[in-house]
Amino acid sequence: MRRNHGSKGKAKAKASTATEELFNIATDPAETKNVAAEHPDLVAKMKAIMAAQHTRSADFPMAALDQ
Repeated sequence: MRRNHGSKGKAKAKASTATEELFNIATDPAETKNVAAEHPDLVAKMKAIMAAQHTRSADFPMAALDQ
């Protein structure tokens, strides 16, 4: 799972624009079909893991996780 922060290049995204993306790389190695909506249980579990394991960094700020 990854968070799509809705930004391109060096533009900063707001936390409210972040969406979760989940891909089945076994059947979709090019990551063309986001299946997050089909697996809300996995998304919730992975969001909890990311929040628990995240460490704030001044060098690499992540507004969506730094709340």
